[in-house]
Amino acid sequence: VTQSPDGAVVYTVNGGANSVSVIDAATNVVVATIAVGSNPFSIARNSMGTRLYVTNRSSNTVSVIDPATMKVVDTIPVGINPQHVVPSWDMRTLWVANNAEGRKDGSLTPVDPATGKPGKPIPVDDPYNMYFTPDGKSAIIVAEAYKRLDFRDPHTMTLQSSLEVPQ
Repeated sequence: VTQSPDGAVVYTVNGGANSVSVIDAATNVVVATIAVGSNPFSIARNSMGTRLYVTNRSSNTVSVIDPATMKVVDTIPVGINPQHVVPSWDMRTLWVANNAEGRKDGSLTPVDPATGKPGKPIPVDDPYNMYFTPDGKSAIIVAEAYKRLDFRDPHTMTLQSSLEVPQ
């Protein structure tokens, strides 16, 4: 779920329906439905509110939506089983966590939020989701299948350290 910069509109993915619902936040009424790729999982917007990014797990893509027209304006091929799209701490990059579910490999695909263009995928172990430390010095990758948190440089994604977590 994400919302417009002014909070007037809420966007949510509908995994089984391969769509995004556009909801008027004042009335809680669905005002539009936008078709996206197969099995959408998460949604995020750029900081300007001019683009929405939807991960499509089964089609290994990200749908780029223009919220002004409520239309898909681009489809970005990414890694295997993309699950989350996460804005970087400095808001200069959107990171797509390609989980490769059921496997132990995966990748992160950087996307320029201003242009919507993807960068070169970076191989990482099983990135289910990611977060950033409050000071922005580390990206924290949830390596679900490995049951650990990987701390990485937030720009290069070079591994800094790992922390095993209980099962």
